[in-house]
Amino acid sequence: MRYDIKENYLKIHLIKTTYKTLLGRPADSDGLKNYLNAIANKSLAESAEFLNSSLMHSDEFIAFTKPRMSSDKFSYTPQALTESAPDDSMHVKHIVSLGSHCLTSWTLKKFNLKKISLPFDWLFSCPAMIIDCLRDDFTSFLDKNEYSSLRRQSREPGAHHNKYKEKYRLNDIFTHRDPNTPADYEYYVRAVKRFRNILKSKEGKLFVICCREEIDIAKQLPELVTELSHHTTNFYLLAFALQKPAYLQLERISSGENYSLYSLTPESEERFTGKFSSLTDEMVIISKVLSFNLEL
Repeated sequence: MRYDIKENYLKIHLIKTTYKTLLGRPADSDGLKNYLNAIANKSLAESAEFLNSSLMHSDEFIAFTKPRMSSDKFSYTPQALTESAPDDSMHVKHIVSLGSHCLTSWTLKKFNLKKISLPFDWLFSCPAMIIDCLRDDFTSFLDKNEYSSLRRQSREPGAHHNKYKEKYRLNDIFTHRDPNTPADYEYYVRAVKRFRNILKSKEGKLFVICCREEIDIAKQLPELVTELSHHTTNFYLLAFALQKPAYLQLERISSGENYSLYSLTPESEERFTGKFSSLTDEMVIISKVLSFNLEL
């Protein structure tokens, strides 16, 4: 049996988070050991499906969720967590965050699915801006004349991008770095270079984007998919349209040969922190990512 340390770590993390999400408690040592053995020869996608199906049919899960179900504070179907990847033949070697803010990268990083730094990881973007970057090969993105440094009370570095601010109404695009400083500018140069290399690669790519309500992702998504197809091959775009927090809901609202768009109503707020406080919300996104054949 092939033993992959990174894959084993992911499986352990998957078991622990699935226990916490579905049963509301940490995984006990026997449960962790038994499930790790049960999924030893399964892919990550198969493991996620097996764990969700097994725990959701347990007496403990039914007892734990019954009060939430009866109080109308929870609305979710097991199928949403275990849906198979649209193209099982595509082996994903690269997972790429397209923003549109820090939530996507934060969630991927937490579950060890973010391997390298890329340009849209920790900034504000929108599909139209991403299209702009693809069309001019990041020329405007890396144009030093477009940067305006920000002075914050928190003293955290940051900057506007003048063109994108005016054209796409994106303020404070660079939220954690100031590309007017040599070190931060070189960070983005390296990130863009990695992004270009991924686009050139024939290996499978999974692009992930989460957009808040102010961005009409449903309207802009087809053009983004088309533009990506002009610059790369063998890819899939997984998109989430975030709604205001309420009871948890996930609904696929559109899909095509190489993309899916989901409407996600989380149970926790992420607007002010760029990350969900609810593990359940994170697992909705991660379970969709894990439904692909990952070979990172």
